[in-house]
Amino acid sequence: MRKFVRFSPILVVVLWLGVLAEQGQSQEAPPWAGNYCMSLFVKTRTAKTVGKDHLSLSFKSRWAEYDQRRNPQGEYDDLVAGDSYRRRCDVVCAKYGWAEDHHLAIGVPFLSSDYHVGATDIATHGLGNVFVFEKWNPIKETYYLPAVAFDAWVLFPTGDSAQKRGSSDCSVRFTMPVSKTWEHFSLHFHPGYQANCGDGPDILDLNGSVIFTPTKKSWPAIEYNYMDRDGKGVSHDFVPGFIWKYTKGASVKLAAVISADTNMSFRDEVGVVGKVFFRF
Repeated sequence: MRKFVRFSPILVVVLWLGVLAEQGQSQEAPPWAGNYCMSLFVKTRTAKTVGKDHLSLSFKSRWAEYDQRRNPQGEYDDLVAGDSYRRRCDVVCAKYGWAEDHHLAIGVPFLSSDYHVGATDIATHGLGNVFVFEKWNPIKETYYLPAVAFDAWVLFPTGDSAQKRGSSDCSVRFTMPVSKTWEHFSLHFHPGYQANCGDGPDILDLNGSVIFTPTKKSWPAIEYNYMDRDGKGVSHDFVPGFIWKYTKGASVKLAAVISADTNMSFRDEVGVVGKVFFRF
């Protein structure tokens, strides 16, 4: 029952959009519709698909150095001398538009963790949870309605919980990117729910972003990510950055990951994420 209550707001949004879809499809789209990328910096994704018969490749890297640890009173203290915790996640992702408004994707993450806290000493490098997903964009944007897509994911048990490289269990994930454009900016909302197939925590995500398009090639943007790991804690991150579309079908993204609030065991106040994208 608790999981249903946590997921029910997303179901309400899905039903509401379904009621409006038929009417919205017959309306005219604004000339700037779709003037955004398929994903932002960390978690937010948009309703856009790669395009039929097109292939895209991307490489994303995120660095984090956790400099604080939560104490029994719920406050954060700096790590004591000699303790350190660093993580890096590199993800290679390929997408192929196998049909109109559909694409399939596969992602291969490589995780590095250097965890030296107290008597625990872990230095590991290797695969995280390899994933595949199907994305479908059935609802197109009009002057009044947003574009809506649906993603269905499978995350394979290729990680290693004991080594802090993802999860040793498989998971399934469902997300619903919603996007709406105006002439000089666009808004994006991206809720998601991930159900663990084993004993690991389920995850509720609520992500959003605004992309500003003052020029054709340089787009400032800010992303917000909320994550609730069932029984493990919650986090709120703000991710300001920029997108440089240096040529047609290619872009570079760079942003800072700022921890606004969290009750997780460790906290990284400011991290960095970068991404390179090509579409063929």
